[in-house]
Amino acid sequence: MTSFLRRKTILALVAISVVIYFSFRGGGASSSPPPYVSPLRFPTPSSLPYTNIPVKAAGYHLFENLYVKEGIMYLVVEDPDHPNIPALRQMTSSGLPDSVGVKPREPSRDHMRIITKKEAEGILGGPLMVMDGFSIILNDPGPMFLTHLYHYWVELLLGAWKSYSHLDPTITPAGVTKLPPPARIIFPHAFEDQWRDKTGLNAWLTKMAFPGMAAQFKSDWDDWSVSGMTLMLERAVLVDRSAGNRGTACIGPRKRMMKMNSDILDIAPASPNWYQPVRQAVLRAISAPAPPSVLERPIIVYITRQGSGRSLADQDHTALVEALDNFRDRAEVHVAQMQTKTKEEQITLMSRTTILIGVHGNGLSHLVWMDPTPKSTVIEIFPSGLDGPSSQGFNYDYALPAMSLGIKHYSVSDNVALCEPNYPKVNFPPNFHRRNITVDAATITNLINERLGFTHPGL
Repeated sequence: MTSFLRRKTILALVAISVVIYFSFRGGGASSSPPPYVSPLRFPTPSSLPYTNIPVKAAGYHLFENLYVKEGIMYLVVEDPDHPNIPALRQMTSSGLPDSVGVKPREPSRDHMRIITKKEAEGILGGPLMVMDGFSIILNDPGPMFLTHLYHYWVELLLGAWKSYSHLDPTITPAGVTKLPPPARIIFPHAFEDQWRDKTGLNAWLTKMAFPGMAAQFKSDWDDWSVSGMTLMLERAVLVDRSAGNRGTACIGPRKRMMKMNSDILDIAPASPNWYQPVRQAVLRAISAPAPPSVLERPIIVYITRQGSGRSLADQDHTALVEALDNFRDRAEVHVAQMQTKTKEEQITLMSRTTILIGVHGNGLSHLVWMDPTPKSTVIEIFPSGLDGPSSQGFNYDYALPAMSLGIKHYSVSDNVALCEPNYPKVNFPPNFHRRNITVDAATITNLINERLGFTHPGL
């Protein structure tokens, strides 16, 4: 009996060993790859799921089950006249550039249609390709805006992510979210070489934030358009510049901001940490060190543009640098020329910055990497209003994203510092893009003292 049990035990062990061996080797029936299943479907139009619009802001609409056929986007709904469905011109446009004028940019049935399931029977029949996951559609008309860091990242992508983030009110300060990263970004009107800025930051940042996201361009969009196939985007945010410029913060009774992302950035977020998944993903990708405690040693960064485009008068630049030097015993101070730094160095520096100072310009786009602490501050210098209110420059390019991220923002012209809700009116005077902009260093020093809680002047 003992030998019989021993033989059974040995046989059992051998059998288990064979199973384990073939499991690791990839052999055996259990490791066979699953059969190929085509992503094509052949549903009846009556079985198509309805289109939902969980987030609605001019120029930024989040759709569930958005259909595309022959280059036209379709919303399948019960009642196309329902008041909860936004106006077509609030959602999309023809995608033509600003140079063609206002009227040609208005959308028509050649761009988007709102239809019932009955109408879908004669339109969306045949093969249907399900594009699962989250898609970002940037309806911008080619290189005019896409090749500029501010317009691409701070307007288009920042607003797109805020739209998506509304689906998760539980996003944590560490960027933990239940939202899957975007599966694809689509440029219906731009070719592959028409979205890269001259510094290379656009494409690089996109890969750092969303390394698994595929990119599709006008040639891909055109291929789908002539295929005769219907696409169903499971979840997509459609970003449209012309539609954004028709929002209530641009042309409505609240007209004041006049930015294409005014409506989406001005609405309350579902989570105060809505941008942290993107910010933290980029910082992890470049192995950025954690910033020091603001209470321990704040970091002041002045982005200088001297010698290139819009910049301070030399004497005011010198006075500002000297004033900032007086903070070095209490803070880490940087006078930074961003163009001399690597991409990793730029993002790392901004991620550690407590007070950011700079003349209005593209360098301030990096405010999106700042840690939004109670002391985080952007001080933006505009051309002065010494010749009267009509000469004071101001716009919401950087004020709006700063406020939406929980960062305090000041507009400074000479010795006048203003913040929300007391900003000057949007104005582009003849001196807006000039060099030799004047600023009072003591005004900026006082703001720093106030924001950082220093008890004695920095001068």
